[in-house]
Amino acid sequence: MSNTKLSILAIVAVIMVLLAVGVSRVQKKAPSISELRYLIGSLNPDQIESVVLTGSGKTITLDRKGKGFQLADKSNYPADISKINDLITASTEIKIGEVYTSDTSNHADLGVTKETAASVLTFLKADNSAVASVLIGNTKKQGNGTYVRLANSNDVYVTLNDTSINMNTMNYIDSNITGAVNRDDVVSVMVTSGEEGYKLVPAEDGRIKLKPLEQGRTLNETAAAGVLTAISYLQATDVLKSQTGLDFTKSFLCQMNDSTVYTVNIAEKNEKYFVKVYAEYTGKLPTKDRTREETEEELKEKEAKFLARDAAINFTTKHNGWIYEITSYAAGNMTKPLEELLEEVEEPEVEKAETTE
Repeated sequence: MSNTKLSILAIVAVIMVLLAVGVSRVQKKAPSISELRYLIGSLNPDQIESVVLTGSGKTITLDRKGKGFQLADKSNYPADISKINDLITASTEIKIGEVYTSDTSNHADLGVTKETAASVLTFLKADNSAVASVLIGNTKKQGNGTYVRLANSNDVYVTLNDTSINMNTMNYIDSNITGAVNRDDVVSVMVTSGEEGYKLVPAEDGRIKLKPLEQGRTLNETAAAGVLTAISYLQATDVLKSQTGLDFTKSFLCQMNDSTVYTVNIAEKNEKYFVKVYAEYTGKLPTKDRTREETEEELKEKEAKFLARDAAINFTTKHNGWIYEITSYAAGNMTKPLEELLEEVEEPEVEKAETTE
């Protein structure tokens, strides 16, 4: 056999060895289905009395209140139970492979100590003992995954996917104050600021009427539409129990076709906007007609009125005593000055008659 052929065979052999080593490493890094398991596994929600999240220089504490939870750092404002359930579910679904390291000297570099962790998620019992506590560390530099470990174990794992905790407190609150309000359900909107005020009323042709409307002026329909639907999906960017120095001198009243009136009182301080919200059912509640059998349609109409009344009471009860910060955009629509809704009526151009000599 020639030297050339021997050299080629040697090169091929080296390549085969390298490939074998590479495959071995890949197989080691990618755990098999049988090796996959959950970091926590399962949690009994009934055992959880508090949830504590730390990270990004802040702490969020959620304490149980009845069947739900409340935010301690937001004056015990009720938490969105669906968000808490999602948090519990996500924590039990953290998938891991084999142990990455158990050497505590590596913990700080991997970000899985209390001092270096990106975030720590702890579920506490009534006696303040931990049901489970997860330290979420650095994201793996190559490939997907995050270093994690349980606080009561030295074993560090790599998650199958990048894992993180949302440290925005408002993420755990239902920040949608009013919910969806359909423009077709709005009967009128009244905006008041000091002594100035105006009223917008949807017309049957889809346009909007302004009261009062100055002679020689016309309504900017686009600007008016923004005011008319300003209450829909009104979002809170923060929630407060109290705030000094707020003067709620502006108001936004929205009359709905089910006889519900939403009132939003608005204050401004340091270029921030704050609101208090209420709802009132202004319709007349029906009574039972004992002289005849009522039709199914009549009964449904009566039920709808009682449901609207109850919804208004629940809305006011939920928001009573709370102050919400809203965006400047939302506040701008709710407090838009009358002058910004008006436009000058353009006079039609008069064509001059041509003269002949």
